Amino acid sequence: MLLIIWPVGSVLMLSGNLDQMAELLTDPAIQIYLPTIIIQLLIFSLVALTVKLEYGEFRSIGFGHFSWDKLLIGCAFFIGAGIILNLLAMFLQLLGLTEFRDPTYLLPRTASDKIVWSIMAVVVAFAEEAAFRGYALTRLEAMTGNRLVTILVVSVAFAAGHFYQGISGTLIIFVYGLMFAVLFYKTGSIWPGIVAHFLQDFTPIFALDFLRKIQGS
Repeated sequence: MLLIIWPVGSVLMLSGNLDQMAELLTDPAIQIYLPTIIIQLLIFSLVALTVKLEYGEFRSIGFGHFSWDKLLIGCAFFIGAGIILNLLAMFLQLLGLTEFRDPTYLLPRTASDKIVWSIMAVVVAFAEEAAFRGYALTRLEAMTGNRLVTILVVSVAFAAGHFYQGISGTLIIFVYGLMFAVLFYKTGSIWPGIVAHFLQDFTPIFALDFLRKIQGS
C-alpha cells in the first residue's frame, strides 16, 4: 500500500507548473514545511504501529544500536553518493535528458524558515528511511523471496514520489534509492541511511546561501 500511496500522493501534491507554484508560495513554512512534517510523522507513526503489531521489535527494520561508526558511514556515503550522482547528471545531460525541474524555490530564506526546514529534514530522514529502507525492503523481500526484485520495486516507488523533479531528477533519485537500499543491506542498519538522508536535505540551505554570496559579490 505504501509503495502505491507514496508516489501517487506526491505527484498530486507537487504536480503542475513549478513557476506558478513558486509565485503562490508566500510562506513556505506554513504551506510546505509544516504539512510535510505532519505527513511524514503520520507515515512514521503508521510504520512504527505496524512493526509493533507484527513483531514488537524495531530492530526488525534496522533500528539497532546507534554508534559513531554508523554516523561516519552515513557521512561517507553522502559524499560518495553525491559524486556519483553528479557524474550521472552529467551523463544524462550528454544523452539529452535535460528535463530537470529545479525545486530550489522550496528552500528557506529566513532564519525562522531554516529552523523549520531543519526540523523537517530530521523528520523526513527518519520517516522515509523507516518506511522505504527499513519496512518496505524487509517486508517485500519476505513476500517475494527475491532481494533484487525488492530493491528495484522499492526504488521505483521511492523515485516516483519525486517525479515533480522531471525525468532526469526522477532517474537520479531512482539510482539514489538503489544506493540507499544497498547501504541498508550492507550495514544491516537504518542509521547510516538516516544520517545521509538528513545531510542530503539539510545541506542545500548552505549551498544556496553560498551561491547567493557569490552572486552578490
